[in-house]
Formats: sequence, structure tokens, C-alpha cells
Amino acid sequence: MSASPLPCKRRLGYRGALSVSILGTMADPQAPPTTWMQTDLGLTFFWDVRQLWAADLPVVPMQVRELEWLLDRPFWNEGPRNLALRPRDVAANPERYRADYERATAADLTCPINVIHLRGRWVAMDGLHRLLKAWMCAHETILAKQAHEQHIPLFSRKPTDPSNHP
Repeated sequence: MSASPLPCKRRLGYRGALSVSILGTMADPQAPPTTWMQTDLGLTFFWDVRQLWAADLPVVPMQVRELEWLLDRPFWNEGPRNLALRPRDVAANPERYRADYERATAADLTCPINVIHLRGRWVAMDGLHRLLKAWMCAHETILAKQAHEQHIPLFSRKPTDPSNHP
């Protein structure tokens, strides 16, 4: 069975499932950074995705090429292996990674991704499947809700609080 064709010409109106907070399973948030997301990206805090979506932050078109480096980082789980799958692997192997590929192709690009400026670059907090779709469809821009470090209190949560992923 072949993978679904990439629906780049039409908007699907499907928001897709949510990614899980990448730090939400850390046992000790006070421990030294142990994942590449903490050491490389600076994502050293927990966030509530609903609060992130509700935050009154600017939504602007961003160049996909400015965010393309994120497609080479293993954000997603591959079976029992946490943080083992790169978005670009999904694009290169749609049969093998059918669920993530279909999630990306169904992503609604009218819904902005959420990014935060850390360590001199933009980092995605939500919306990697949308970013992957924009890249696969050769879009030049993608809508992005932009946060900066001073905005972290708007959506941060304690590690013991529920992540509130719907």
C-alpha cells in the first residue's frame, strides 16, 4: 500500500493530534541537562500547551528555511525509543513512518506553529508536523506564534503539574 499523496493544494481543516511536551517525563527537573533538547536547544522548562496556544503573542509569517534545521533533530518517538525520530526521516520514509507522515500531510497550515527564540535561534515548541508539511510542500513561509524568554511565565508549568494536552 502506498503512502497518501501530499495534499499541498488544499487546506484540510484538520488540526491533527498534539505532540507531547518533550520535557514532561523528566524525573528530576533540577538535575543537570540530560537531553539534547536541553543542552542544544535550551528547552529547560516545562510548558502547558493550552496556555501556549492562549498566550497573546504575535503571529507572523516566518521563512521555512529559518526553521528547517529543526527537521534534522530527533523530536519524536520511534516505538519504545524516545526522541529517536527526525521529521526529515518521516518525509524520506513515509511507508515506515506512516502515522507521522499522515499526521504531517493532514496538518492545517492555517494554524500557526509555536516557536520561542532561545540561544540566538527560533525553536519549535508545538507544530513540527505543520513545519514538516510546509517543507515537504516547498512553502517559503509558515505562520508562527513567536515567544521570547520573557514570555515563558505565560505558559510555563511546574514539572508536577499535568501537561494539559488534550
